[in-house]
Parts: sequence; structure tokens; C-alpha cells
Amino acid sequence: MTFSEFDTVATDVLPWPHHQIIRTTDRNSGDTRMQDSFNEAAFPLRGKSIVFAGDLEAVTRRQASGIARQLGASVTSDISAKTDFVVAGKDGGRLQQAADQNIKVVSEADFFAMVKEQRKNQRALKGPQ
Repeated sequence: MTFSEFDTVATDVLPWPHHQIIRTTDRNSGDTRMQDSFNEAAFPLRGKSIVFAGDLEAVTRRQASGIARQLGASVTSDISAKTDFVVAGKDGGRLQQAADQNIKVVSEADFFAMVKEQRKNQRALKGPQ
């Protein structure tokens, strides 16, 4: 396959701090599209499905759920194949279920490190106020 066989060609990649804008052009019609692509490492909670298991030390599960939702995660009470990770609090009774389904388990401290990282990156995208 050669370059000329593609109908759509990326004409520009515009880098931003934590994501990039890709401009593509349709060879047949000349139409141009912009596509936003974000760096998943910079936004570790965006689009993730999270379950909180056990008692959290710093905040209640309800508060942690609210924080996660504000940052683009969905929070459920049941572990399923769609769960991206489980945040383990004290006496988290469902951790074995997560392990049985090969679902990543993170500590409360790891969760708040992700929150801190994502908030920092969101502020960086907004620029100086």
C-alpha cells in the first residue's frame, strides 16, 4: 500500500501540552477535519469506570465518587468487565472479585495522585487566568 492509496491524509499535527490536534484532509472532496487526541497519562481518570471498595480514610466514598465524576470518570458500585480499576479502601471486600477478573486495584493514595495529576494538567490547558 502506498501513500497515494489513502483517501484521507493527516496534513498537520498541532501539539498542545497534553493533547494534540490532528488536521486531516479528504483527498477526494478537499474537506478538512480537526480531531482532538488527548494524552491518556495526563488525564488518568477521564473516561474510566471506577469502583470504590471498602472505607476510604481521607474522604467518604460519596465524596470520592463526586471527585472522580468531576474529572470525567464514571463510578459504579459493581465490578464488571467494564470496570477499569478498583480503589481499595480499608476492609475492601470485593478485592478478590477484582483480582479474579484481572481488574487493576489501586490504593486510595494512588487514586488521589491521579486526581492531583489530572487537575494540574487541566489547569495547564487553561493557561494563565
